[in-house]
Amino acid sequence: MDISISINKWIEPHKRSIAVLVFILGLILEGIALSELLGENHLQAGVWHCASALFMSWPLWQLIQTNYRTHPAIGILLFFLLCLLIPVISGPSLLFSLIISSYYAKPIEKKTTDAINPSELPDQLANQVNVVQLDSANMRMILETSQQVDLRISVVLATRHLADDLAIPILRIALLDPGDEVRLLAFSMVSRIEKSIYSLLNQNLGKVADDTLTSAGKAVILKNIVDAYWELSNLDLIQGSNRTHMLNLAVNDLNEAINYNPNDGSLHFLLARIYLTLKQFTNSKQSFENAAKSGIPAESLAPHQAELAFASSHFCEIRQYLGKIEHKTSILKGIEKQWTARAEQREIMQYQTAI
Repeated sequence: MDISISINKWIEPHKRSIAVLVFILGLILEGIALSELLGENHLQAGVWHCASALFMSWPLWQLIQTNYRTHPAIGILLFFLLCLLIPVISGPSLLFSLIISSYYAKPIEKKTTDAINPSELPDQLANQVNVVQLDSANMRMILETSQQVDLRISVVLATRHLADDLAIPILRIALLDPGDEVRLLAFSMVSRIEKSIYSLLNQNLGKVADDTLTSAGKAVILKNIVDAYWELSNLDLIQGSNRTHMLNLAVNDLNEAINYNPNDGSLHFLLARIYLTLKQFTNSKQSFENAAKSGIPAESLAPHQAELAFASSHFCEIRQYLGKIEHKTSILKGIEKQWTARAEQREIMQYQTAI
């Protein structure tokens, strides 16, 4: 047992050299077989040729790269048959081919694990948390960058848990998706939102003609109708001349509601915003003043009044309205600082011009 182990330890590092010697011996036997064949000793030539094929098959097997030597018996038998059936030229030809293939072969890299490309960030994000728990920004990112159709469909379905003003912009991105399933689902979701708004609108339109309603009740119904018009406009579900026509209907209904309940500040506030959208700045300013008189806090009116001042080119009033806002966001603080600097610059220019 110890002798066999020691023999194996000696043979292993010299296996290639032994294989070369055995192959040379096979070539010598092939030469003897060829000489016997020329001497018309066919039987002896066949015996020497079989011995030559046997001696050359094992060295040829040793020249194959390690990762291809999975079935030794089959490989050695294949080389034996090739050398046996194709006399003389088979051995040298196979030797030359294996040497060339080994020289040009790509080196084997030892790896403990196979490399796996990481998936995209949106896909990883969706796998870590529930799609329903994502905010609108992450949903938009997934729709714009993810390659997984199922994931994009899940995002579209998750918009059911969002407010309509947040869901519609996301669904508009999904309407441009390259996948037919995503586009059709987004279209059905937008249609669902639009249908629900029109359903509420039709219900309230049917109640307006009810003579049993009090003045306050009619004012509430008319405001519900205007809210539906306003939502359709803000969500861009109606556009162009249809949007203008619907907003004009909203103005008429709001004026009628104000006649029923003139002290409701929310009616004046909503009317002012609709006038602003229609670019009727004078009417919008008057409605904002009426809303303030009816009890709407100045801080609630100030952002919209600043927007009105900007749209009507009364830039000096912007700083005044922004100053009424107590709890400012970082964006509003930046806007106020910018308009304050512009107002100061304008005052300096006016002072220099007066001098």
